[in-house]
Amino acid sequence: MLIASTRLGPYEVIGPLGAGGMGEVYRARDTRLGREVAIKVLPDLYAGNPDRQARFEREAKAVAALSHPNILAIHDYGTDGNVTYAVMELLEGETLRGRLAKGPLPWREAVEIGAAIAEGLAAAHAKGIIHRDLKPENLFLTADGRVKILDFGLARITPPPIAQSETSPYVSAGTDAGMVMGTVGYMSPEQVRGQPADAPSDLFSFGCVVYEMVMGQRAFQCETAAETMTAILHDEPPGLPDSGTHIPAELSRLIRQCLAKNPSQRLNSARDLALGLRAAASDPRLQPPTARRSSHCIVEASAVEAIAVLPFENVGGDPKTEFLSDGLADHLIISLSQMRRHGLKVRPFSSVSRYKRRLMDVPTIGRELNVQDVVTGALHQSGDDLWISVALVDAREDNHLWGKRYQAKLGGILDLQDQIARDVAANLSLRLTGEEEQRLTKRYTEDPEAYLLYREAHYHWNKFTEEGLSTAIEYCQRALKHDPNYALAYVGLAQCYVLLGNLYRGPRETFADARRCAEKALEIDDSLQAAHTFLGAVYLFHDWNWASAAVELKMGTGLNAHTSSLTLYGFCLAALGRLPEALDTLRRGQELEPLAPAHRIGLAMAYNWLRQYEQAIAEAQKAFDLDPNFPLAYAELGLAYVQTGMTDEAIVKLQRALDLGQKHPSVKGMLGYAYAAAGKRPEALKVVEELAAISPGRFGFALPIARIFAALGETDQAFEWLRKACNERTPFVIWLKVDPTMDNLRSDPRFTQVLKHMGLPPL
Repeated sequence: MLIASTRLGPYEVIGPLGAGGMGEVYRARDTRLGREVAIKVLPDLYAGNPDRQARFEREAKAVAALSHPNILAIHDYGTDGNVTYAVMELLEGETLRGRLAKGPLPWREAVEIGAAIAEGLAAAHAKGIIHRDLKPENLFLTADGRVKILDFGLARITPPPIAQSETSPYVSAGTDAGMVMGTVGYMSPEQVRGQPADAPSDLFSFGCVVYEMVMGQRAFQCETAAETMTAILHDEPPGLPDSGTHIPAELSRLIRQCLAKNPSQRLNSARDLALGLRAAASDPRLQPPTARRSSHCIVEASAVEAIAVLPFENVGGDPKTEFLSDGLADHLIISLSQMRRHGLKVRPFSSVSRYKRRLMDVPTIGRELNVQDVVTGALHQSGDDLWISVALVDAREDNHLWGKRYQAKLGGILDLQDQIARDVAANLSLRLTGEEEQRLTKRYTEDPEAYLLYREAHYHWNKFTEEGLSTAIEYCQRALKHDPNYALAYVGLAQCYVLLGNLYRGPRETFADARRCAEKALEIDDSLQAAHTFLGAVYLFHDWNWASAAVELKMGTGLNAHTSSLTLYGFCLAALGRLPEALDTLRRGQELEPLAPAHRIGLAMAYNWLRQYEQAIAEAQKAFDLDPNFPLAYAELGLAYVQTGMTDEAIVKLQRALDLGQKHPSVKGMLGYAYAAAGKRPEALKVVEELAAISPGRFGFALPIARIFAALGETDQAFEWLRKACNERTPFVIWLKVDPTMDNLRSDPRFTQVLKHMGLPPL
């Protein structure tokens, strides 16, 4: 055993996490990156055994090659003295065994966990890696809702004691050719016989695990190991229902198929198993008597006011398919958003994306998003073939209301999406007029290749990184080569150029392209609200054409407005000093997207502009609850603290943000502003030096420096940097009229001149 503070290369041991026959696991700290990791080492028993060391290294390399979200990641491998170790990600949560100790799982939760396991197995099997010891002890449920397969390819092998435990790894005496390897109760028949364990063997073990999750008992459990292995060879597991009254009939069938004695009678692959499990969640035969709707009839009980379409599961985890699984959900969200006449609110993709790859029950999601129904889905792509399952769930009673499986070719993606939208709308009891159905299935291109390129662009710009936005621009341009009249591709370009300008390069560099693309989109289709929105953004942040900005942004906030349209219109109203209207508009955006920290910060900004600092603090705190790493939350909280005289609290909070890696200029600038307001001039000037040192050729530092000088009473310096901020069109400068950090400058005639230069109404 290793003791605390032992060093293995750059890793410092903190304490033990667990031990088994093939490894001891410790919590450790990576001294280079400052993060905690888990380290697995060979026990002293095998330290001098070259065969064990070779196997340890071989299997660690195999797992390292997998890189799948449902498989424990290995970061490093090395030897220190006589200690061989593998460095893995550190997981917080519990094993599936720990969860099962509390009782059986609801079948829907079991399906979600099972599908995640199957997807991990599919990735491993594709690399030719067989687990051979799948059991609840080797499956981990993380605290943030993910599922991880542990010890992949690292079977825990110990010499068999005289009396075998049914939960301990087992190995028979003899040569490799006749070796029985696995855990009693979860081994496949071929493992029991000492035959090679291939992919179907893992599926048998998987069936044992899922059976135990839903039934609350093991599929094969006898008094002795020998009797248990005999049962695996000859008996069927008891009590699995056929009727679908306890669990869906399709789920029962899948479990039975996994537990087939003959490997050839099991499912073809783990990937097929994952897709089958997703479809089982939509089994229409499992409809409790209290269900509001069924697949055969519609029973009106209580109206559905709001729904959420969750990101579709990417079965198999292929990164190349991720854009399409996200795109199916986003397309359905946009289609259903056209149905506002029915009073239906559809949560935007930015609100539901937080549930991607998170294991949460539907009622919890429904409560968090304040929706009555939730749409779930799964996508499996193999070449040009698509298999998609979609389900509608009553989030209030956790009832599956409807489900369907679809199969199509990639070239038929447009027809497929239209059919899914019609089916979901029908099962939401939306009685559509002919015009509404046309809006529901409206296409902006008939070219499937152009559409898929646009969808891939959408996936990349949602990363909000400079690289992601640049990549998205390339995909939009490729889409336009296929269809030069694809208006949405022009809108996508306009959005990317606006984001690039405001976040990274400055509006002067990119907004001419944004204007051109938005105008081209409106030339093709002047009803596109998003095109009006991004043209309005050009008028707002670059041209300072306040009247045109207000008109275009208002047009973008129609019946089917995206929350970004409401946010930008609210910002425009605030720039003009119309703060009560701005607050109301920003509140509408927050209500449509309740879990987005950006909308809470928009409200915090509005309250700071209104000098209602207690409310600003409350909204910033709510943003922290949603995302403790959101940089603007620190800036707005710091501003409110300073204005209420809590400068010490502001300094502590902002300094901690910088220590945690928040490098946004607003955070650093607000720290300097807090120092200045607290009378700590040297510290404030040091921040100015740090900002100025990195500002040449960079964007966004001029306004924070102007704020610091304003708080220090250095008005000449403040106005010099304020003019620089205006010249580079720093986005935050548009709120100069209402910004409380500029209060020390308002009595100076130069301030009125700056407002006049910007075309803003006088104070």
